[in-house]
Amino acid sequence: MLKKSQKSKNIYKIFKILLISLFLFLLFLNYLTLVKSQSSSNTLIVCDGKKCYFRDRSTTSLEVKDSQEVIQGVKVTNSNIRLVNHGNNFVIEVKGEIEIDGRKFNIEKENQFVFDKNGKLTDGTRFYVGKGGGTFVLQNNEINLDGGTFVHFNNGKIYIASPENWKINIKPLDKDAKNAEFVFVSLDEEKKLKLPDSLNGYDFIGPINYRNGFFYISKSEIHEEQKIKIDGFSIDKIKKDFYLFGDGEKHSEVDNYLSFNNQRIVLGKNERGAGVYIEFDSKNEIFENFKNENYLGIQAGRDRTENAQEGKGTITIFKEKGIVNIETEGDFMLVNGKEIFYTGKNKKGEEDIIFNINKNDKKNYPLILKTYDINKNPIIKSNGKEFVIKFEEDSWKILERSELEKQIQEPPKIEEPTKEKEHPAVSKTQSKEQPKQEERKPVEQPPSKPDNKEETTQPQQQTNQQIPKNPEDVVIYGDISTLPSNFFVLDKNKLQTLNAKEELSYIIRYLAGEEYAKYYEKGGGLPDDLRHEVTHGINAKLTEIFSRGGVNRVQAFYVVKKGFYVLNNPTGLTMQDVTYNVPIQLKRDSSYQLYLIDQQKYFLNEPLYILDEFVAYNNGGVVSGEIHGRESLNIPQFMVYSLALGRTIEQKNPTYWQNINGVAFRGFVADQLIRAMENHVRQTGDRERALATFRAMTNQELQDFARRNFGAEWTKRILGF
Repeated sequence: MLKKSQKSKNIYKIFKILLISLFLFLLFLNYLTLVKSQSSSNTLIVCDGKKCYFRDRSTTSLEVKDSQEVIQGVKVTNSNIRLVNHGNNFVIEVKGEIEIDGRKFNIEKENQFVFDKNGKLTDGTRFYVGKGGGTFVLQNNEINLDGGTFVHFNNGKIYIASPENWKINIKPLDKDAKNAEFVFVSLDEEKKLKLPDSLNGYDFIGPINYRNGFFYISKSEIHEEQKIKIDGFSIDKIKKDFYLFGDGEKHSEVDNYLSFNNQRIVLGKNERGAGVYIEFDSKNEIFENFKNENYLGIQAGRDRTENAQEGKGTITIFKEKGIVNIETEGDFMLVNGKEIFYTGKNKKGEEDIIFNINKNDKKNYPLILKTYDINKNPIIKSNGKEFVIKFEEDSWKILERSELEKQIQEPPKIEEPTKEKEHPAVSKTQSKEQPKQEERKPVEQPPSKPDNKEETTQPQQQTNQQIPKNPEDVVIYGDISTLPSNFFVLDKNKLQTLNAKEELSYIIRYLAGEEYAKYYEKGGGLPDDLRHEVTHGINAKLTEIFSRGGVNRVQAFYVVKKGFYVLNNPTGLTMQDVTYNVPIQLKRDSSYQLYLIDQQKYFLNEPLYILDEFVAYNNGGVVSGEIHGRESLNIPQFMVYSLALGRTIEQKNPTYWQNINGVAFRGFVADQLIRAMENHVRQTGDRERALATFRAMTNQELQDFARRNFGAEWTKRILGF
């Protein structure tokens, strides 16, 4: 037995040695194949992952006349090539042409291209763009550059110095593009560039960095006394990097930021310490008639002082009924003319707003300091009345809000909504299947409520004067590819080839990933093929993207085959208010109990939830029409619920209804009504029957509402009454 056991051990050892030998032999063969492949290549330079060398290893430089492939993906003509850093890099000086990954670079003669051992452009690369400019791919980012632009790779960054008025544009091509960092500047430090469309295309002076989808100002790129200038304001006291956003909303994903558009400005500091300081000038779009003699400066957060700890805070600036409001949370400093207000400790040692005199000869700008503390309480509340502090030319005055509103003569202006319309913030990360009431924040109520006469008559007169021929014409859907994704780069060509079902599955994965998509694709009791629940998942993710700070202000929607759309949540009304405008015959329907009654415990203060369901059923109807599946019987009910929602807003919040928010709401609902009626007609198989079924669910008040707001001809053509 002992001998047999010993024999088995010997066999095992031999077998083990053979396996190791075989593995080493295969590894050696693979190496020989790689070397042979590289040696047989027609490229002038071979890189083995450790260093680079010419095929003729006796030389370290070479002059090329005719077109030659230097390394895979890089072709040159009339160029000098040399190896540097012991073969870790090679440099190409191009007198003729250079082509990288199939793209010819339009360049001037004075240039130097430095490649690392992996064949990628690296530090030391520098070139001027030739006349006429061109499209360049730099570290997997596509950029259109004007002629005369200077490009320089230095310290791991790519510096783009461009002629005056060049508009920044950059498009990541794949996930590796996030690793590149760009610094955009003007060739002349005092000349302006234009910010990208995502930052509203404003004029800009100063360096701006870009990395991982974010634009920001880097402290390391700024001179000690240098100010950054953007249309209408300048930025000073830059102690650390801060980020720029173009939506005018709050952001929680970064510490120090400025978010702006032509309607709102938000300055935020999410960690303790003072943020950047903003000074406004006469070019700003928020403060009308702001003159050179006026002075206004703001700062979010607070540095440590002798009497107070450092703190964090947010300042939001917006217009309300023709008056500019400043709304604050946490710590801040505000300088208006000769007066300074900031948070600190008063003589009693209590947190308070401190008042000081500013030593300059500038004048105040009239505005309202609306709130200041982290709980968003009005500055003064007494005996149930709400007060505000108003700046006037020489001093601040405390006024009762109702008294202040009587002084405001400027009526709301109705404007056409645009693709860059404001997106106020909301925190809505839960779908309707898994809402958590404690995570909701109540909607901020309006300061006062108009009387009944204003609610019922005034908005009707205003809207009649502003009705477009086709209300849906004002709707401009957003391009989903402009939104950030941590999962993959959206392929627009592929998206155009997908049917509605495939498109919804593709979009939810683009925005939120595989696991999130699978959760919503379970169907929630509805036919999986209709992608109803997937629409809810997309809408929830879009709303989360536009939340920017947790205040409940918007609802976002994805409309299949069109794009995304964002609406402001109207304040001053609830889901319960909407039920009063639902016709009595629909209150006996199970959908009324499920969606307008039971869901109040989750969405009481979010009445646009009705449109979330409406869009989900409409998307499902489109999918059903393509795959010949079962239609939803709830589509005509939600047509009525959307009209009831609009009627409630018209009654409860006439300001919203008369301004750009109302125009956007009516346009979006009109567009959804058109799609819903198409789905409903297909569902019933007969247009007249479909119109009759829908009419039977309405009442005279909602029919009059539709004619008044969408126009009699449109209502007859689309809705049949």
